[in-house]
Amino acid sequence: MIEPLKWDSEFFGRKIGALSHAWTPAGVAADVAAARQQHYDYLISRPPVDDAAAVRALEQGGFYLTDFGV
Repeated sequence: MIEPLKWDSEFFGRKIGALSHAWTPAGVAADVAAARQQHYDYLISRPPVDDAAAVRALEQGGFYLTDFGV
């Protein structure tokens, strides 16, 4: 599921969304495909910091780790 990030999109002048669940390889692939169809320029995702499987699934789907929180 892609959540549109209206404020971020307006501020940066790019269509930005966030993936909020389905952190499996298949779920991430489906969400990325949907994002392409919906013309998103940038996606973010914030899985739980201790969910290594979610991080791995996102990385396999083309995401890269830039920040984390505790």
